[in-house]
Amino acid sequence: MEFSFQGETQTCLSARLGLSLETESWDGKDWVYGKELQVMVSLEVMVDEDSGEDGAAAPDAHWVMKPIPADLFHSEWDDSAPEFEAWFGNDAPVLENNRIRMTGRNDAGQVQVEWTADCGRLPMKCSGWVDFSGLAMRVRQPEDAPGFLKKVHPAWAKLKPVEEEMLDFGAAMPENRRVWHSLRFELP
Repeated sequence: MEFSFQGETQTCLSARLGLSLETESWDGKDWVYGKELQVMVSLEVMVDEDSGEDGAAAPDAHWVMKPIPADLFHSEWDDSAPEFEAWFGNDAPVLENNRIRMTGRNDAGQVQVEWTADCGRLPMKCSGWVDFSGLAMRVRQPEDAPGFLKKVHPAWAKLKPVEEEMLDFGAAMPENRRVWHSLRFELP
């Protein structure tokens, strides 16, 4: 992926696109499991070895994918997407006038992305192939996953996890929120 800002272009160290199926929502009083399912998108770019330092370039954007497009890897998103947030980096300005276009996948599973935005009225652009980490989700029981997947995207209902890990958040957590199964799926 290439990063362009203030007249300079450089090849990025890495870039990642990932999806997360959120299985809990806050109803104002308590956490509710399995009712308000939503797919969050995360696009993160590590420009160079300084990315992550305060004020250094490390663009990232997050938003709710609603509606989920028929072809996820050929879609466009901007600031009007639900819960859209984008930052130039850690302790750095908000990115405005965002436009993110996904225009296909290659045989390695990477996604072609073009992201334009303004950082303090200066244009920023990230474009090229981005690693796709798939779809992650946490469930109380692994058997909950197929039903949740079917609710958000019927074509995903038959997906099988490629990674699974049990997480125990300890006795300080309420019993119904203590143990989770973290699952990751590859999308076709």
